[in-house]
Amino acid sequence: MPLQFVKHNDIDFAQWDKMIPLCYNENPYANSAWLNEVCPTWSALIGGNYEILIPLPIKIKLGFNYLSQPRFTQQLGVFSKQPLDLIYYEEVILFLQKKFNKIYLQFNTENSSYFSALPKRTTYQLSLNESYEKLYSNFSKHHQRNIVKALEYERSGTLVISKSKDPERFIKHFKETVGKKDAALGTSEYNLMRRLLNSPDGNFLCCSSASGSLMAGLFYIKSATKLVNLFNFIVPEGKEFQGMYLLLNHWITEHSSSNLTLDFEGSEIQSIARFYGGFGATPKTYPFLAKKPFFFI
Repeated sequence: MPLQFVKHNDIDFAQWDKMIPLCYNENPYANSAWLNEVCPTWSALIGGNYEILIPLPIKIKLGFNYLSQPRFTQQLGVFSKQPLDLIYYEEVILFLQKKFNKIYLQFNTENSSYFSALPKRTTYQLSLNESYEKLYSNFSKHHQRNIVKALEYERSGTLVISKSKDPERFIKHFKETVGKKDAALGTSEYNLMRRLLNSPDGNFLCCSSASGSLMAGLFYIKSATKLVNLFNFIVPEGKEFQGMYLLLNHWITEHSSSNLTLDFEGSEIQSIARFYGGFGATPKTYPFLAKKPFFFI
């Protein structure tokens, strides 16, 4: 089954979106609507009748094409209905290295074993195919104590969980918390975030005080087998009331006993890794391909 390079305008998006959910390693980043938003000039390598799908986030600068991982898109790579022979993954690397002078592309966790020579990054994932009680038993004692406190605040009415959709309010609080620590977030990134938050496929989960002040927020995306923690924030007062513990516990409770895998989307930062690991999540690696150009304007 040879792989063919297909330009953006020649991709059958309906067929693409029909096949992605059938892939054993599907994720929400691979949907055409998502790709069109985060990288409007993407193309693809396609095998057979869309049985192998490899989105290529191509950007153009002064007439030069190069590959660059889109913002807010942790994992792309090779998608297929079943694991492929190693030769296909080798063919992908050879094609990319030959066609593009500059590359930065992150594959997905299920591709990791096939790209053993590539460097890896780490995310934390939690399978939700157990009852909530079983999942909770695997939380760290520290997390269990904080969840008990958070649930007491919820029962007393001090904290309130809602699914209210208010993108502008979410962005405002995100900027005041996470945004202050991330210099890479600028106007274009917030404009993209705004478009993603307004997507009909996105989901909000918010934690507020009894008076309506927003304490913590979570925006996640969902596909056939994945839940992805895309954006979250917590204000200082929310930390005092264990707001993020309440949000994530609620999220896990709501989707427990399902075929879904929750991807926390991080992290290489040890404190964040410990936080997500405390919910019973395990580290999973995903490879990335980086190629610096001999010259690039």
